[in-house]
Amino acid sequence: MGWLRRHGVLLPGVSVLARQVSEARTVAEKRLHATVAGAARRADPALPGDLVATLKTPEGSRFSELERLRRPPTRTTGTAFARALERMDEIGAYRLGRLRLSQIPPNRMAALARYALGSKAPLLERAVEPKRTAMLAAVMRHLEAKAIDEALDLFQVLMATRLLNTAKRKTEKERLSTLPQLEKASRVLARAAKVLFEELELFEEQEADLDVAALWAAVEEVAPRAAVMTTAATVVSLVPEDENSAEVAMRAALATRYATVRPFLALLGESKALDAASAGKRVLAGVRGLPALARRKVGVKPLLPREVDDKLVPPAWRKAVYANPGLPQGAVDRVARPEAGASKTEAPRGADDVASFVKLSLAVVFRSIVFTGLSTFISLYAQQRMRGSTTAGTIALFLLFLGGAVGSVLGGSLANRYDRVHVSRWSYLLSVAAVTGVIYAPGPAMFLFVALTSVGLYVPFSLQVTLGQDYLPSRIGTASGVTLGLTVSVGGLISPLLGHLADSTSLKTALTPLIAMPALSWLLFRALPEPTAPKPQADAPAPRDPG
Repeated sequence: MGWLRRHGVLLPGVSVLARQVSEARTVAEKRLHATVAGAARRADPALPGDLVATLKTPEGSRFSELERLRRPPTRTTGTAFARALERMDEIGAYRLGRLRLSQIPPNRMAALARYALGSKAPLLERAVEPKRTAMLAAVMRHLEAKAIDEALDLFQVLMATRLLNTAKRKTEKERLSTLPQLEKASRVLARAAKVLFEELELFEEQEADLDVAALWAAVEEVAPRAAVMTTAATVVSLVPEDENSAEVAMRAALATRYATVRPFLALLGESKALDAASAGKRVLAGVRGLPALARRKVGVKPLLPREVDDKLVPPAWRKAVYANPGLPQGAVDRVARPEAGASKTEAPRGADDVASFVKLSLAVVFRSIVFTGLSTFISLYAQQRMRGSTTAGTIALFLLFLGGAVGSVLGGSLANRYDRVHVSRWSYLLSVAAVTGVIYAPGPAMFLFVALTSVGLYVPFSLQVTLGQDYLPSRIGTASGVTLGLTVSVGGLISPLLGHLADSTSLKTALTPLIAMPALSWLLFRALPEPTAPKPQADAPAPRDPG
C-alpha cells in the first residue's frame, strides 16, 4: 500500500474491484466444479448419472433418495441401528473415496458439501453441469464419513444402555444387597478381634505362656464362640479372595447379556463400509470375525486358542475365556460365561420352546395389525371426528408416535422389576380399553386414548424380541428376524383390507375390529411362560486339541 501511494498508483473504484473479485471467485468455483465432476467421470463414467438419480423421488415416497440418505438415525433401538448400517452401506456403495481430489483443499470440499446439504433436491436438480455433479459428489463424500460416525455413535449408545449400564446396575444392586449382612458380621468380628489383640498384647507384656482357653473366654464376653465362627464364615463368603472381584462380577453380568447384544455385533461385523487406521486393523479384523464366530456350533466344533486373537482378550476376561473347567480341554469359551460345568460354550440357555415361540409370533402379528391400522387411518379418523380439522389429524398422529418413545422406555423399566410376560400381558389388556376409547370416546377425549394406545402397544415391543430369543436360544437370529419382521410386514398387508372395508361402510366400522387384536395378544400371552435359565449340564468328554 505504501509503494502504491509513493508512486501515485490510482486504484480502481470499489465497485470495479468487487466485480473483479467476484469474477475471480466465479472462475475458481467453475474450476472447482469441473475438477470434481471430472474426477467423478474418470473414476466411473456412470457415477455422475447414479448421483443425479438420487435426486428423484421414488413412487409412493415423499422424499428423494438423497433426502432419505441425509437423514441421520433418531432413535436408540436395534432396528434403528440396523437401518443406520444399511444407510452406511448404501452411501458407501458409491465409493466416493476413490475420487482423486488431493489437489483440492479440504475446506473447499467441505464448503461445497455444506452448500449442497443446505439445498433441497429440486434446487440441486435444476443446477447446471458440472456444478450439479460436483455438489452431489461433495455431499455424498461427506455423508460417507458422517454415516459411519453416526452408526458407530449409535452402536456405542446401544452398548452402554443395553449392556454396560444394565450389567453395572445389576452388579451394584447385588453388592448393595449384601452390604447390611456384611456390616453386621464385620461389627462382631471387629469387637472380637479387638479383645483378641488386647489379650495377646497382655500376654506379651507379662511374658506369660499363651492360654487358649483364656483367650476364648475373653472373646466370648463380647460374642459367643458360635457367633464369631458364623460371622467369620459370612465375611469369607461375601468378600472374595480375588482382588479383581468387581471386574469378575461385572464380567459375569455382561455374559448374561450376550443374547441381547449378539444381533448388533453380527450386523456390525457384516458391514462392508467400515475401515480402520493401522492401529485399529486388529480390532476391525476381530469385529469382522464376529458373525462367523456367533454362527459356529461350538458344541460340535470347539473353538481353539489359535483361532482367537489373544491380544484382543482383556486381562479380566482371560481366565474365563481360556480356563473354563466346564468346557472340553483346550477349548475357548466363546461367551466367557461364569458358570462352570456346562457342556457347551453357548450363552446360558435351554432347549427351544417352539410352541411358545409360535404363540408369541401370533401375538406379534395381532399387535402389528392394530398398530399399523391405527397409524394408517388415525389422522383421517381424527379429522372426521373433529369436523374436518387437519390439526386434529396431525395431533393424533403425533401422539401415536410420541407414546412409542414413552412405551419403549417404560417397558424396559417395568421388565427390570417384573417379568416380561406379565408386563406384556397387562400392556395388551390396557391396549384393549385404549383402542376402544380411540374409536368410541366422544370429543377431544379421543386424544388421551390415542396416547394410551401407543404406550400400551410399545411397552411389549422390545420385550417380545428378547422373549423370542429366549424361546429359540439355538436360533437367535431367526427369532429376532421373525419378531421384528412381523411387527412391520403383516400390518402392512392388512391395511389395504381395512381401507376397502372403510370405503364400503365407514371408517369407524373398519377400525372397530382392531379392538379384538390386543385382546387376542393378551389371550396368547396368558399361555406363555417366562423363560428360565437352565441348570448346568454334565461335563462333556474332553476332545484332544489336534494342533
